[in-house]
Amino acid sequence: MSSKPMPVQSRIKLRTRVAALSVQSSAPHGVVKKRGRRQPQGDDFHVVLDLPPSPPVLERELRAIEILLGRE
Repeated sequence: MSSKPMPVQSRIKLRTRVAALSVQSSAPHGVVKKRGRRQPQGDDFHVVLDLPPSPPVLERELRAIEILLGRE
């Protein structure tokens, strides 16, 4: 057994120049491909909120709020 650590195998696969050119040329005319990961857009997410129903407010409570805050 050796006390030297084993070299870590690289998981990065480098593309040759010919392979890179074939990827770029596969896009339709007028479409520009961007490098890197695609940035998430608002349409990619769906949010659902499940809120409890609001408590009932009595007429006298509404009147008290109106007096404190004013009509506007």
